[in-house]
This record gives sequence, C-alpha cells and structure tokens, in this order.
Amino acid sequence: MAIFQLEFLTQSSWFPIGGGILFSPFVLSLLLLLFTIGFLKFNRRRSHWNPPPLPPKLPIIGNLHQLSRFPHRSLHFLSNKYGSIMLLKLGQVPTLLISSSEIVEEVAKNQDIGFSNRPSITAARIMLCGCSTMGFAPYGEYSRTIKKNCVSELLSQKKVQSFRFVREEEVTCYECLYRQRSYRNQNK
Repeated sequence: MAIFQLEFLTQSSWFPIGGGILFSPFVLSLLLLLFTIGFLKFNRRRSHWNPPPLPPKLPIIGNLHQLSRFPHRSLHFLSNKYGSIMLLKLGQVPTLLISSSEIVEEVAKNQDIGFSNRPSITAARIMLCGCSTMGFAPYGEYSRTIKKNCVSELLSQKKVQSFRFVREEEVTCYECLYRQRSYRNQNK
C-alpha cells in the first residue's frame, strides 16, 4: 500500500483561509450553489393551482404513446384509471381531458371565457396576418364580430341556396371521377 504526499494541495494559494479543504474556493462555491438550489426548490411558494392527475409521459412525445389505433378506447381506459378530469401532454402541448358530461356542462357555463381561447401557433401568426382570421383569432370582441358576420353574410339561407348549383356540379364531378377509378381498378 502506497501513501502519497499531497503537499501541493495544501499550498496557501489554493486554500487562502486556514488551509483546510472545506475553505477551498471550489468547495465553497459548490456548497453555495447547492444551498441556493435547495432553498429555491423547497421553499418556493406553491401556487393555488392543483393540477389534475397526469398519466406517466415520455420526454418528447408526452402521452401520445398511450393512444392506440382507436383513440376513443384509449382515452376511455385512461379516464377509468385516472378519473373524469386529467391532464395529458400531447407532444409538448398540455391538454385537459374531461370525460364527464356534468363537468363539461359546468365548464361550458361557468368557465367559458377561460377555455374559449385557442393556442397561439407561430406558423398561424406568420402566415395568417397575426392570427386575425376566424379560425385563429383569440376570443374577444373581434372574434365575435367575425363569427357573426360569417353566419349572417356567408351562411345565410339565401347565400347557401344561391350556391346550390355549384355544389351539385361538384358532386357530379366527384361521382364521375370515382366511377372512372373504380372501373379502372376492376379491370386490373
């Protein structure tokens, strides 16, 4: 067994205060960092928001791995296991899942403004003039005005009837196209 002399560690330039290992700048910095992290982590004021249960998730895809070929069955299984309200991460997007009709009715009546906004998507902001279209506008006076104008001007009974011939013509074109493709597939 060899015993090595560690005189180079006890030089006064490394340990300016008293020469002990506890007073080295590295150890003091490390202790200060650990104390700060521990203080911030454990003494942080908790918010009053109590999140619903969250099934185990993977780092990048979140809970997408738990959705099978039939998502309605997977969501039913998850709701039986975690309750009628749960939080899912679909990719990086947190999604609140409510599977009880009574709770959905209560949310629709009492919390409608809080749940009526759509997520802000960067691509929509860039391509659609700052999310000013009917499908991406944030909830407010502007979105209500757009929807009211759309229903009264574009989807009125008179307008819908005026485009009836266009719809019938498009349906006829698609029927012909499908007949041609099915005839080709039968002859192969």
